[in-house]
Amino acid sequence: MAEESVSRPPWGRVPFDRENRSRWSRVPFPYEEYQARWNRLAVRLREAGLDALVVYGTTGEAAAIRYLTNFDSALGHSIAIVTAKGECVLLTNGLFRSEPMHSQIWLSPVPDVRPAAHERLRSALPPLSEAALQALSDYSADRRIGLAGAPPYAVHHKFRQRFGDAGLVDFTPVLNDVMSVKSECEIALIRRALSVSDRAYERVRSMMRPGLSELDYAGAVFEEIGRGGAEGLSFPLSLVGGPRSGHKQVGPIDYRLEDGDFLFMDLGIFFEGYATDNSRGGVVGRMPEDKRLFLQAGEDMTMACIAAAGPGVPQQRLDDAAFAVARDYGFVDDYYFRAHGIGTAPFMAPRFMPNDETPMRPGEVFVVEPMLIREGFGTACDEFTVLITENGTEVLSTAGERWWDRR
Repeated sequence: MAEESVSRPPWGRVPFDRENRSRWSRVPFPYEEYQARWNRLAVRLREAGLDALVVYGTTGEAAAIRYLTNFDSALGHSIAIVTAKGECVLLTNGLFRSEPMHSQIWLSPVPDVRPAAHERLRSALPPLSEAALQALSDYSADRRIGLAGAPPYAVHHKFRQRFGDAGLVDFTPVLNDVMSVKSECEIALIRRALSVSDRAYERVRSMMRPGLSELDYAGAVFEEIGRGGAEGLSFPLSLVGGPRSGHKQVGPIDYRLEDGDFLFMDLGIFFEGYATDNSRGGVVGRMPEDKRLFLQAGEDMTMACIAAAGPGVPQQRLDDAAFAVARDYGFVDDYYFRAHGIGTAPFMAPRFMPNDETPMRPGEVFVVEPMLIREGFGTACDEFTVLITENGTEVLSTAGERWWDRR
């Protein structure tokens, strides 16, 4: 009997158009939120006399792409184009099996999504650089453009050939500035993200007793954040006990904590595209007085920073406030100051660099983490997430003060 001839389905048969993607769309914000972001950038582009902004991102460095498009490629490279009219195009070669359903493109609300090929691969699709140039031409953005991110040579070379050096403007500082002021939608999502990581902190706090290993605590952390809907960690988990806690950023091992040991934990997760980063520390079992004093000083430094923050306040004032506390406690030799913005990446503007007099602005969300670190002894660092409001500050973290005091 002759075998019946059956035609094979075409390769890449799932379409990328918005109508087909929208059936499965799951986006953390209304479409209007993304349009508002594109519009804010469009204003800045027009002020700079630019036709469009080309934003380049890769796996592991996709904060701006996620902010503009909600797309986070599991592999490959992506470009988001925002025009001076507030339009947005997403191009990516991060195509696992060349299908949007495998590539998470259905998570993006961008109307115009264009698949592309990697520069080094032969494909029926155009390379990412050529696809981007075609999109710019389609949207009449052929004069001067802004660039953000760090495209590889093959991509940047194509843009220089088209626009010349005079037609390419580094727009990264402007994009960072726009991303640093959060909308009400973003603040609400950051609260939800923090509620997940904060529950993990409370779980660890409830377990603190001699005899459990660092891995026991880490297992509880992963259980809590998984149950809470975390996409994953925003940086490797630091969870360390005993004398090693004086190195701060240390991953968990099978060390079993003894009575009177420090336990330090620094946890960050990704939740719906937004990162958290908070830390707490305490002592397992009986609390020696020298460790209680160390932890109290660490918390007082954080509270002094929060009290000093506010709209219009120079960023340097936070370091000044924390250092004054460390000095009064006699811990100057153990003192470090760090603070940084947070959003679609765990570390972003504002950066709170030394001697920075840049004023804080309403809508900025940052984590403040002054710390005391003593090698062979331990770490005291209460890291809180803070929102600058019109009239002052609001602490968004819910794993509260005196986390270390279980009396």
